[in-house]
Amino acid sequence: MGKMIDDNQFDIFQWANWADAHKKDLLIDLFIFNKNFTPYVLPLDSEKMEEQMRVLFLYEILNAVQTGAATGLSIKDYATNDQIDNVLMYSELESIQRAHTLVYFLGDDRISQFDDQEHELKRMHGIVARFSDPKDPDKTFYVAKQLQRSQMLSGSLTWQTSGSKFGELKADAAFKIPADNQVLIAGDKVFAFNPKKFVNLFRQDPSSDIVTRRIAKHLTEKFALSFPEGLSLEELADNSRSLTDTLLKLDVEHLPDRQRVVDHADEMNLALMTDNNDGIIIMDNRDAMMFVNILADNYVDSNLTGSHYLATSKKRIDGDSQMNMNI
Repeated sequence: MGKMIDDNQFDIFQWANWADAHKKDLLIDLFIFNKNFTPYVLPLDSEKMEEQMRVLFLYEILNAVQTGAATGLSIKDYATNDQIDNVLMYSELESIQRAHTLVYFLGDDRISQFDDQEHELKRMHGIVARFSDPKDPDKTFYVAKQLQRSQMLSGSLTWQTSGSKFGELKADAAFKIPADNQVLIAGDKVFAFNPKKFVNLFRQDPSSDIVTRRIAKHLTEKFALSFPEGLSLEELADNSRSLTDTLLKLDVEHLPDRQRVVDHADEMNLALMTDNNDGIIIMDNRDAMMFVNILADNYVDSNLTGSHYLATSKKRIDGDSQMNMNI
């Protein structure tokens, strides 16, 4: 049998048994959403279409969970576990900011219908099916998939074959819905059936989030960082992919001391602020990037011109390594 979820709050195996028993009765609504996670209704215009979407979005997920239950599938927190075989990763919905936003928007009854003339298919980022129990709205869940721009077609200058006939595409736009299982949102959890698609869909990687938070906490203490009220290095990193990437590349075992950082900022004419106790003041993302780039030794001085540079891609030259650079 599959193993219970780590914190025991929501058992996906019990959920799959319940959903399987009610799969024909669950209401299905389909939405397409853009990179801002604004959803638009995709009306299902026939029972046949509804059944096809039910198979594509729900039946495959249920099959994967029920097969997992028979093969010892483990359910683990994405943030604290490596991606290993026969493990389904999950995150708390509230910790996946864009997934939380999407679910919030889907709770609004006034969602507009998708119109390619107005909303443009090429701007769409993903598609989500909302399944709800007419007898119990608390059991609503969502299955989301990322859309690939390469699998979208615009009606203009696009052609179709129908039997032996060849002609213009008889639609404003067309797109392919991925067949693979990607993301399930149920029980206030987000399950990553496809971790890579999960990360691309919500632009967040929970496994790197916990490392980023650990590094940010360490730097805040070591360098006596201070921030405006309500701000922190962790929060700045949450909202900046480039800051997160730079933090993750830091050699935290060999950091310069606080005074050396302050002196280096002066040498490079960088506006790094300090308080009366030589703690470092970070006001915004710009300050944070400057501070972390100093720690990464990304500011360099040219002896040739006397200019200062930000050089994030550096190749160290010492001795024989010059041979490998065609020098």
